[in-house]
Amino acid sequence: MTKTRMGRPREFDEETVLDAAMRVFWDKGYEGTSMADLANVMKLSPSSIYAAFGDKKALFQRAADKYAKDATDFYQGSLAQPTFRAVIQDLLAKTVDYLTTPGHPRTCFTLGAMPFSSDTEPIRLMLLKVRKRGQAALKARLEIARKSGDLSSDTDAADLARFISVVIGGLVIQAEGGASKAEMRRTASLTLRYLGF
Repeated sequence: MTKTRMGRPREFDEETVLDAAMRVFWDKGYEGTSMADLANVMKLSPSSIYAAFGDKKALFQRAADKYAKDATDFYQGSLAQPTFRAVIQDLLAKTVDYLTTPGHPRTCFTLGAMPFSSDTEPIRLMLLKVRKRGQAALKARLEIARKSGDLSSDTDAADLARFISVVIGGLVIQAEGGASKAEMRRTASLTLRYLGF
């Protein structure tokens, strides 16, 4: 009976190196990130990166999946709030806190890493899908609020989810432009006032 040779165990924590890759893509964008950048922050050789994750596009897909999971966890906490008002208050407050955390990129991964050249269209579509998932989850929560009477029955959940997503996207752009936490909180307060809170 022959023994099957086991491959050498990996000498790195996959979550840790994926988080490092996600951060550099987030900071420099997909197109601005080189394999040398990735090797530097992941503390792996390019050959080890290829062996573990594939090419740059495959690694980016894994990083985007990790971001989507983290973003889903972020969203789920807000969407689990008991009322529509609490959902929106929590979502806007967490967004401002998230964007102004020291050492954290002052943008959203799906915008910061967005490529612009035509040959990276699959990457753009991948990031668009992540954004749409968040908006769809918000719409589903608003539908629940409408059906329970927490929101007016004539409210269009899709339109309201789109409006709130636009506000969140605007906060991201403001953060990237250097807006302070206090300024973004005032924007969030205006949004809540507009919604009647």
